[in-house]
Amino acid sequence: VTGLNAWDSGALALFLRHNTNWTHTENTDSHYRYQYLWSGLNMGVNLGLWQVRHQSNLRYANSNQSGSAWRYNSVRTWVQRPVASINSILSLGDSYTDSSLFGSLSFNGAKLVTDERMRPQGKRGYAPEVRGVAASSAHVVVKQLGKVIYETNVPPGPFYIDDLYNTRYQGDLEVEVIEASGKTSRFTVPYSSVPDSVRPGNWHYSLAFGRVRQYYDIENRFFEGTFQHGVNNTITLNLGSRIAQRYQAWLAGGVWATGMGAFGLNATWSNARAASTPPGRMRMRAQSITLASKAGARNSVTAKRLPPALTWYWRLIVIQPTAFAIFRTCSAYAGKQKRGLITTPTRCISAIACPRR
Repeated sequence: VTGLNAWDSGALALFLRHNTNWTHTENTDSHYRYQYLWSGLNMGVNLGLWQVRHQSNLRYANSNQSGSAWRYNSVRTWVQRPVASINSILSLGDSYTDSSLFGSLSFNGAKLVTDERMRPQGKRGYAPEVRGVAASSAHVVVKQLGKVIYETNVPPGPFYIDDLYNTRYQGDLEVEVIEASGKTSRFTVPYSSVPDSVRPGNWHYSLAFGRVRQYYDIENRFFEGTFQHGVNNTITLNLGSRIAQRYQAWLAGGVWATGMGAFGLNATWSNARAASTPPGRMRMRAQSITLASKAGARNSVTAKRLPPALTWYWRLIVIQPTAFAIFRTCSAYAGKQKRGLITTPTRCISAIACPRR
């Protein structure tokens, strides 16, 4: 593995990428002429470890009836740099939360998140550890779905392999230990995962702080932190929190990998208070418990009956003082709802807080 002092920060660079479309329409009968240009722009500057990025688009429309107009729309601007000592990326400016646990949220602020690209190839993604015992100097072969994916030589005694590539297949690992005498022993390591599975020994985290942007009329400041840890081949632990004015959410859960497949379950408790209420009425308050479960097939045979990743959501919401009031407040932003039991995600409650009316 190459040391951090051997990493190259790159050269000074300025770049511009664009995707441009031009349309010209003309009708000789009505003498109507229309021209339209759209260009998506991605530009940036690399200054050592610091990288400045800007995304925008440029539009131009011209017709012989309504005249011409230019419009420039800035999508987002941010600055980022790697923090190699902790395998992370620091971003400042317009960004999105990197969280599969709470969902992505557009915001302006600061973010520090794990970047797996800084890890060796054999430490990225999910793959189980292989542990065994060799009676003598031995050659170990690891197969998946009949194909050799790893080979190594080990000394006598216990051995473990923790740098398997993430093959993304849902098939058990077949391990052969070929001793110096020619004797061969075999055993199987279950390989099943879901998107939240983390390689044993690895940590994934995401920290974000800032102001919500482009989410209806909500501009609350918030903090979000999520942590995932691969304990062993069987267990992955998940923890998370999202806190803002009038809104708090706490998450705990994990993944349990078995010989029959991998099963993930995350439980989220949230508490939200309405930003304002009509005069003379009690301020509305909502508390919800959300269960999100995921299941992954163990191998290709099972996958014919069970898709590689199934996800179910259950959400129970308790409203104070009345269920009807909060449903009416959020009905413009939510899908179909039933009194007391929400069967579809409710944005105004599961986000930062209910929007002002």
